[in-house]
Amino acid sequence: MSSDVLDRRLAVAPHFCLHPQDGERMLLLSEERSFRLNGALYADLLPRLDGSLTGRQVVAAFRSSVPEAEMIQILEGLHGKGYLVTLPDRGDLHLAAYWSAQGEQPVEADRRLRSVPVGVVALGQGPAAGSEGAGALLSLLAGSGLAVAGEAEAGLLFVLVDDYLQPALAEFATAAAAAARSWIPFKPGGLSAWIGPHHGPGEPPSAHPAGLDDPRRPCFHCLARRLITHRPGDTLVQAPVGGLRPARAWTAGSLALARGIAVTEAIHQVRGEASRLDRNLLTLHGPSGAAETHLAPRFQDCPHCGAGAPAHGSVPEPTPIRLAKVARGGDGDGGWRALTAEQALARLEPLISPLTGIVSHARDHELSRRLYLSIASQANRERVDPRENRRLGKPGAAGGKGLSRIQARVSCLAEAVERYACGWTGSEPRRRARYAELAPAAVHPRTILGFSERQYDLRAELNKGASGMHHVPERFREDAEVDWTPAWSLTADAPRWLPTRFCYFDYRAQDLPEDHPFCLGDSNGCASGGTLEEAILQGLLEVVERDAISVWWYNRLARPAAGLDGIEPRFLAALRSYCESRDLAVEVLDLTTDLAIPAMAAVAHNRTTGREISIGFGAHPDATVAATRALTELNQSLYFNLANEQPEGGEGADFGEARHWYQSASVAEHPYLLASGGAPSDLESLSRRGPESIDEAVRDLVGRLAEAGHEVVAMDYDRRDVPLACVKVVVPGLCHFWNRRGEPRLFQSPVRQGLFAAPLSEDRLNPLSFFI
Repeated sequence: MSSDVLDRRLAVAPHFCLHPQDGERMLLLSEERSFRLNGALYADLLPRLDGSLTGRQVVAAFRSSVPEAEMIQILEGLHGKGYLVTLPDRGDLHLAAYWSAQGEQPVEADRRLRSVPVGVVALGQGPAAGSEGAGALLSLLAGSGLAVAGEAEAGLLFVLVDDYLQPALAEFATAAAAAARSWIPFKPGGLSAWIGPHHGPGEPPSAHPAGLDDPRRPCFHCLARRLITHRPGDTLVQAPVGGLRPARAWTAGSLALARGIAVTEAIHQVRGEASRLDRNLLTLHGPSGAAETHLAPRFQDCPHCGAGAPAHGSVPEPTPIRLAKVARGGDGDGGWRALTAEQALARLEPLISPLTGIVSHARDHELSRRLYLSIASQANRERVDPRENRRLGKPGAAGGKGLSRIQARVSCLAEAVERYACGWTGSEPRRRARYAELAPAAVHPRTILGFSERQYDLRAELNKGASGMHHVPERFREDAEVDWTPAWSLTADAPRWLPTRFCYFDYRAQDLPEDHPFCLGDSNGCASGGTLEEAILQGLLEVVERDAISVWWYNRLARPAAGLDGIEPRFLAALRSYCESRDLAVEVLDLTTDLAIPAMAAVAHNRTTGREISIGFGAHPDATVAATRALTELNQSLYFNLANEQPEGGEGADFGEARHWYQSASVAEHPYLLASGGAPSDLESLSRRGPESIDEAVRDLVGRLAEAGHEVVAMDYDRRDVPLACVKVVVPGLCHFWNRRGEPRLFQSPVRQGLFAAPLSEDRLNPLSFFI
């Protein structure tokens, strides 16, 4: 028998109640378990094990009737099975019962609980977060068996606040990081109490989420940076001492609930166990008691925990992009993915949070049975008036589609990641130079913007009333000093530089002699993926898709229908059933150009009026996947066009141009939206064969574009706070589907395809700029 058991007070595990039965049996009953011990010895022994005797005293008490060795063996057996425990010198039986019920000896639990003293600092006011609240929390900590200490001696501190964004908390965080102290912010008040995360040195027991590889504990400054994106109104005024939104709503019960959960999480932290506070902010909704976790972000450019923003001119030469072998997995409507939809969703779901997520909310919808889509609203990086309503199609929202509900949700969240990656923060690597100073490695804006000389000459007139996507900027001046972003040519395997303002939404020129707004941020070719290779493939396919749209739309080309053999039959039947119920005709048009990379358009219109036109697009080396993508994107278009039928308000209130098109345009006025007749294109024969892996598919497409005289350039956004790779792919010379009428290819492609004997003049192109 161990000396610990011999020398300490012994008791039947206090979570059990003893019940004698027939004089020779004892029942041990707890909330969750039941045991029976048979024999007169147990009936005599167990009632005496009440914590008043040590093991040696028990052995001595029974020496006349039970040999010492036998009694020691009995006590060891009871102790080993958890029926008998040793008690610490302090603490009550209820606390001991709490641990023995979990299979732990109270003495060992007491040792672990008291290994790290816990203190409380009050930065707030009143009974919730002031000195009164600190006293209440200290009392609970001590009553739960934890060692309590003053601020200087504590190994773990709770810091009480009324608002996580009150200035004093940021100041405390900076000082705590400098002193390598462990601490937990805690807002007990409010309709929702906030607890955590646990900040400080070391790595938490909980594994970091898949796709995020920073093992450290969270950084408070990174957390605050994300919190403010969900509270843009806070940036409009100076925060007072107590913060702009101090907690004022609570009840005695809600404060008690919050403090109780905080103490429970502190126990896990002190004991070195995995806790919800390891990597998350925990919220408790007072009225319902519901608890939610919100993943704490960490930014690589954080000046407190990361590298900070690079200095101008300090950016080295672009880093080479080397394609690694990536097997094709998770095939489906997404087409050649590195992750299954389930794996991707497991990475992406933690990004959804109205407090710390890049996505505030994500909602799944069904246009009809088996016709799935998902919509997400995003946090806003910019300082904007909260009255501004950023809707789908703008950087503040995202949408997704798929053959299943989970594919639609993954598509939506992946698009949100793409939009987030494209957002300017001011810390992105870049080099300031004139074009000639970086040429020939610099990609000339003329080759990627696609505006014609006529558009530049008439820009003042064309921009009257034009929306952002139709805006014609000023001409690029080669003598202007501008920012350039490092990229890599997959064609030439050589460094490239892209205009920074072309790569990011909401770019702001910093410390330049003069701003030169020669372009806007452009999402064309921006994509995310489970690996860098997958992201490049998806971005490249988007560029190809939009080139095909441009050639078709602006030349108003009559295109053949595509056969639908190979499309998932249940999905196709569901779509046809829905369209028939609304008197809609649906066709898939083959938009494949001279690049020989399959591209499709799915077009629906009202059979009777020819109006209510909805369109979806897709491109992919597998033409069946391209057609499927076009049809699932058509679902999105149908859904939002239905919203646009509302006269005002609703999801579609911001889309006047699209609403006007949906209500007034007809296929009679736009016959190129109808199939040209004749035999439909065969999806099987259109598909490009050969690539068995994602990296091979990228190389195949890069090679095909090189044959056509086009270079492929990729830029890695390198956003390590998201669990997907994010890139921008640029192919100079390919057409954009926005109002860009200067690319030679726009005029030459129909001639190369044998559709026109000679190219159209610019004034004969479709006067209606693509806007969908």
